[in-house]
Amino acid sequence: MERQICSTGAKPRPSLLSHTKKRVSLASLRGSRIRSQGSEINAAADAPVVVPVSDRLSGEDLGKWEKSLEIVADLGFEAEKAEKLLARGFGWTSQAYWQGAKKDEVPEPAMIQERLAYLEEVGIKGADAATAVQKFPEVLGCDIEERLKPNMELLEKQYFLKGPIKAKVIMRKPKIMGNVIDCRGDCKGECSRCWAQF
Repeated sequence: MERQICSTGAKPRPSLLSHTKKRVSLASLRGSRIRSQGSEINAAADAPVVVPVSDRLSGEDLGKWEKSLEIVADLGFEAEKAEKLLARGFGWTSQAYWQGAKKDEVPEPAMIQERLAYLEEVGIKGADAATAVQKFPEVLGCDIEERLKPNMELLEKQYFLKGPIKAKVIMRKPKIMGNVIDCRGDCKGECSRCWAQF
């Protein structure tokens, strides 16, 4: 960097040439960022189209899926949204919760009705049930005896939550219905299914 010498003893100032170099380098960076974003947009446009689950099934499995889909849609969801929720609930899309334990499973319609009836039993009904399913669609695939009931009992015994208060807490954080572990500060790497997040 070139410096101008000042006879008054003031601090030397950088020359105009150094500022010009900075401007040019910033402009070239901006241009490279724009080019980078453009290639990302093109890459997203070239991404494969996700085929709905119902298009991948046939026969008896397709019948079960469509009946289950109707039950979820009856909560007030459009068909496309209902299919996304059902797909996530049974491991067809994200594995953030299931971690490989449930993959591409076709639900029994009676099983979906049982889960929704259990939600109603613990005080989550109507629009609240729809909200809970939207926030935590995996609840549709959680076993009642092995997962849901033990977690409801834990809320009552360990956190002293009962009745409408328990239902409100569940509505605030529906993922707690599917918790499988309490690491008690010694992380086991299952944070999306741990009571520590509660």
